[in-house]
Amino acid sequence: MPQFPSVFVFCLTLLLPLLTGCSGAGEKVGTKGPNVVLISVDSLRRDHLSTYGYRNRLAPDVPTTPAIDRLAKGGLRFDDAVSSTSWTLPSHMALMTGLPDTLHGVVNNEKRLDPALSTLAQLLRARGYQTGGFFTGPNLHPIFGFSQGFDTYESCSEVDMPVESFQGTTNPRRFDMHEASHKGLTSPALLERSLAWLNEAAAKDDPFFLFVHWWDPHYDYDPPEQYAEMFDPGYDGDSDATEFYKSHQMKTPRDMQHVLSMYDAEIRYTDDHIGMLLARIEKLGLAQDTLIVFTADHGEEFFDHGKKGHQRNFYDESVRLPLVMRLPGVLPSGKSVQRMARIQDIGPTILDLCDVAAPDYFEGVSLRSSWEPRDPDVKSVAPVQILSLELPGKGINKVGLRRKDLKVVWDFEEQTGELFVLYDDPGEMNPLVFTDFDDPAHPAVRFFKQSIQELEARRALLPRTVGHVGVDDLPADLIEDLAGFGYLDNDHGEQE
Repeated sequence: MPQFPSVFVFCLTLLLPLLTGCSGAGEKVGTKGPNVVLISVDSLRRDHLSTYGYRNRLAPDVPTTPAIDRLAKGGLRFDDAVSSTSWTLPSHMALMTGLPDTLHGVVNNEKRLDPALSTLAQLLRARGYQTGGFFTGPNLHPIFGFSQGFDTYESCSEVDMPVESFQGTTNPRRFDMHEASHKGLTSPALLERSLAWLNEAAAKDDPFFLFVHWWDPHYDYDPPEQYAEMFDPGYDGDSDATEFYKSHQMKTPRDMQHVLSMYDAEIRYTDDHIGMLLARIEKLGLAQDTLIVFTADHGEEFFDHGKKGHQRNFYDESVRLPLVMRLPGVLPSGKSVQRMARIQDIGPTILDLCDVAAPDYFEGVSLRSSWEPRDPDVKSVAPVQILSLELPGKGINKVGLRRKDLKVVWDFEEQTGELFVLYDDPGEMNPLVFTDFDDPAHPAVRFFKQSIQELEARRALLPRTVGHVGVDDLPADLIEDLAGFGYLDNDHGEQE
């Protein structure tokens, strides 16, 4: 079978034209579209949200996401949304750029976004939007390019994130920073600073785009005591959910249920804070004119397939996402969408609802056809998502393809693949293992091969200069952003 040089060369896109003035760097054009609030919750499994029917075994009467439940009742819920990968950095970049990982290129934390590629914030700001972003995890740091287009882009983590901590794959400061970020609770500070920005933005005439990234459901699982009691009252075992991701396995099923309950407790804690953000939007009289988009970046494994955490596999517990949108008078109320949506479709959908043109090179498409009647004469093409994991430092190099009916995964390290027929095997427990893409007995595998071969040539049509992250090779505009947001001093040295 053919050998493919790297997962980075594969993508799923239309024929990509050269970029022509799509950087969002031009003068602002006035508009009065809806306000936009984009909410992303890190490491949030779709099947642990009560709006999707989940109930905790120990507390079946306690919903995990009452605020999101209410949002879904007043808006549109997508039942099969899919990420581009199973970890934070590339999936959020897909969210912000309308491109899958293999096109935006930020596939590991030694990469940054090419400034020639537009972000959602840039495109909205160019149309007159105020733009504010607030994040809580290291992988949303502006050094990766996330600050492009934001007037305000602030860390709300308790952990300092100087640029120097991100340099070098073996830098101990990077490891220590990530470890420290797992501790504590960030939702109160995130809510406070987001609300302060919201209050100021609401007092101005221009519409606003607010991005809020919530971190607490990411391990460690250490919720406030009242939330722990809410989901696992009276637990007297010795399972430490704060060290779950370091442990090899749980001692008993009861200990495992405690870990799941603490995860649910942090979800509820985060949801309560999101509820306070949504309540402020109501109080300010903005709800009728504000598009709310709620989603996640990836899910989490709890030994569903023998492993824990994320950033390892493409099983649905890792790549399926919650996705809820509400815009009164425009989006249907209380409707569920069965058609598969992709994380790179969220940005184009927001732009569409704001009447802002997306760049021609975007691979993501507006999801408008999911809720509006379709022209029966127009042939509908089933969405296909390309999944990727390219982590040389961890010895992980995989590419996948997911449709609503099937999933195909190829492991470059093992030189083997797996095919799952999702309609018959939704739990992905019975893979067909293959080593030959040309086996005529497996047309889905041949389709996978054909797709990636066709797409390899098209990648060259997308200009990019993705480089290694580091102070010395950062582009001038990103250095300016970092300095303006307080991550560099004027000499590009130590953080202030």
